[in-house]
Amino acid sequence: MPSCVKEPAKTITYGNAKGMNIIPYDSIIDNKCIYLDIDNDGVKDFSLDNPCFDSFTDNYPQEIRFTCLQPYKYSFQGRIEEKVVYLHCEYNYVDSLDKVFAYADCTYSHCGKITDNDEEEHYNELHVYPHEANELLKLDDEFSDSQFILFKNDYSFQDPDWYEDGDTVYIYTTTYINHCDNFPIDTPFYIGFRSSGQKELLGWFKLMLHSVNEGENVSLELIEIAIQE
Repeated sequence: MPSCVKEPAKTITYGNAKGMNIIPYDSIIDNKCIYLDIDNDGVKDFSLDNPCFDSFTDNYPQEIRFTCLQPYKYSFQGRIEEKVVYLHCEYNYVDSLDKVFAYADCTYSHCGKITDNDEEEHYNELHVYPHEANELLKLDDEFSDSQFILFKNDYSFQDPDWYEDGDTVYIYTTTYINHCDNFPIDTPFYIGFRSSGQKELLGWFKLMLHSVNEGENVSLELIEIAIQE
């Protein structure tokens, strides 16, 4: 006997509330981690982590991470892709009595090569796509149950640990160039997801990164969550 239960649509439009259960949040997430229970079953489904470091830990960048905590139930619209990071080092040697001090400036660039002879580091990561209103999310899109970074600032620090090799002392300053991977700032965007429970449902997170310190840092706003009825 045919079922009278209406199956959810296999395509939704970002920002279109028709057929969607909209959960408004309008919450700023700073210096904390929040957990999201999409289906109100008492189990944490996602986490949004936006730590803010103090003066004792300011050698670390601001890193906003979005994690799927129920990988067999939920997944982000995105794919696992190979990432290439380029390493470039320059050395300045200074003689001092019986020692030579080698000051090394090393840069890890996510934004392309600095010179043609840069070293390459390859690894795989989840690449998630920010979407605008009126774009489509389809059930046959690629989805992945992992985590990804929304924002990570550029930063430099001098390594407090040095090492000695013969008569040479090596002191490192390391710079990380990360901004090419960041999500849009000061404009709302959507992240798609899929629920694979009794029915496969589509939904979105509407988010916004607000510029702080001329974009060197950001605050995160979770505007709403939507999932098919």
